Amino acid sequence: MTPLPSVEKVLRRIYASALCMDAGFFLVLAAIPYKILALGGGPLALGAIPAISSVTYIGLTLVAGRHSDRAGRFGMNSWGCLCFAAFCALALAARDHAPLALAMPLLGAGAALYWPAVQAAIGDLASPQDLKREIGRFNLAWGVGKALGFLMGGLLLAACGFAAAFGTGAALVTISFLLLPRGSAPLAGGRAAPGGADAAAVVPAATAATFRRMAWLANFGAFGAGGVLNHQLPKWFAVSGWSEARFGIFLAAIYLAQAAAFLLLAGRVRFAWSVRRLLVPQLAAMLVLAALPLAPGWGWLLAAAPILGGAFGVCYAASIFYSLQAPTGKGRNAGIHESLIGAANFAVPLTAGGAVRASGSLALPYPLAAAVMGLAVAAQAHLARRLSWPPRPAPEGRSP
Repeated sequence: MTPLPSVEKVLRRIYASALCMDAGFFLVLAAIPYKILALGGGPLALGAIPAISSVTYIGLTLVAGRHSDRAGRFGMNSWGCLCFAAFCALALAARDHAPLALAMPLLGAGAALYWPAVQAAIGDLASPQDLKREIGRFNLAWGVGKALGFLMGGLLLAACGFAAAFGTGAALVTISFLLLPRGSAPLAGGRAAPGGADAAAVVPAATAATFRRMAWLANFGAFGAGGVLNHQLPKWFAVSGWSEARFGIFLAAIYLAQAAAFLLLAGRVRFAWSVRRLLVPQLAAMLVLAALPLAPGWGWLLAAAPILGGAFGVCYAASIFYSLQAPTGKGRNAGIHESLIGAANFAVPLTAGGAVRASGSLALPYPLAAAVMGLAVAAQAHLARRLSWPPRPAPEGRSP
């Protein structure tokens, strides 16, 4: 009988697979706005066509996450990779908006069949003491992949065109599939937790649920802002005379800063179970987004990138941590976490594109994204008012 691979080896394969998956996915995502522009699309098309894949993603992630709780974590991934490869071929061949729009559900399906199951598998494998560290490593892996994907996308588009971009994206996702563990991976029940108690073990269930909802709201706002940057910046950059390479470099700078935040959060830097540490980075990102249209030049944009990336990193790390620390329903929670990402990528860029079309102002999407984050922060603050956390010390002379 072939021996089962160690938990550590399985986790390393998951992290390598996540890096390649996001590198391929975001390389292609960087190419899509330029494909739309090449087909004659304007701001509304830049928001509407990607929204089709987001709608598919919203629905399928909920189904895929719940299904993975019952049927195993990795069975859906081969279909996801096949969907992604088919999308790349169809998008490259598209000569009009309609064929590209019809292909977009394949992109959403490819991602939806991958992420919730892989994330829940980490929750299965990691002990309570190790969960924050393992989530941090996972986030670092896909965060580096996302930054590399945007960077490669911009450079390949500028130097080689669409065939190189879509072909490289398909190749990276194929490698991601080959790296994934197979059915022999030790996923049933995860690792036994060693002695001691993790902070999550002593947090009341109602408090944990409130933090989970707050983090989901935070991540919705962050991904809505990221979607606006991804889908609306190309038009602004084109009008400013800036190349696809600069677009790729700017988004890569944001997501390398996000990866750096993941690296810090995987170590000794604490973010869990703190309202202040969740809200303050969002407020900083809101200010940057609102001021983005006033940027005096390229250098200012690059200087602002770490603030955005750091805030996006904290929001995502909180959302996935609070989703996976629950003792049951990890796949369901990961599905909700990813579905809200899809909803943000759908609703906010589409609204921004409609606002540009109605007003004629290319500057409008960025304060709009800041306003969405502001509403999310207000909702989180409202939820936080009901928290009695951290516990207050008992009065002197009275037992707790």
